[in-house]
Amino acid sequence: MKAINQNQITNFNRSPSDLLLFLLWTTTVAGKRSDVQTAKFNRLFKNRDLTTLDLHGNALRKIMKTVGLGQYDRLSKCWKSIRNTFKNGGQLYTINRNELTNIPGIGPKTASFFIAHSREYAEVAVLDTHVLKWLKLEWPNAEIPDTTPQDENYYQDLEALFLGRSCQLDMSPSELDTAIWQAYANNKPEQAPRYHNYHA
Repeated sequence: MKAINQNQITNFNRSPSDLLLFLLWTTTVAGKRSDVQTAKFNRLFKNRDLTTLDLHGNALRKIMKTVGLGQYDRLSKCWKSIRNTFKNGGQLYTINRNELTNIPGIGPKTASFFIAHSREYAEVAVLDTHVLKWLKLEWPNAEIPDTTPQDENYYQDLEALFLGRSCQLDMSPSELDTAIWQAYANNKPEQAPRYHNYHA
């Protein structure tokens, strides 16, 4: 399987199997350091293919433990459900966020992340802590939470703010998401795109 590069995740031309692998990866990095989790994930699939998901639950969990992936109960249930729902990954080209969140262990943030970085012109926002901090700066009078909202309506309200800014900055949602992530991950939030900096 192709190794995942957490610094180059946007790809609108993935094969069905690569899409399926990318979705699995998104479930492992949620709330974790992506560089650490990516290294473990790549070790797990270095000499294995997606048939690994067909293993019995305990066998799959054992393989996860050999690389120290963590979250074994959640991930084994999630990956089994992904495999049962998307046999070859072909359905992932058109699946929507609500359908993805029906998978145990996938919330709106992870679903949005998958769609934003695998589908061109996707109108979704990945409301992680970095984006939420950025939204607080862009919209100081709005009620922006510190953590990803799980309520779908609240999520969509905040998403609308992000998508509006991406349009005003003439950036695609995935481009803006990546720029914000890189700025905050490098402890340089001042380098994140800011609308008011261009329209003071």
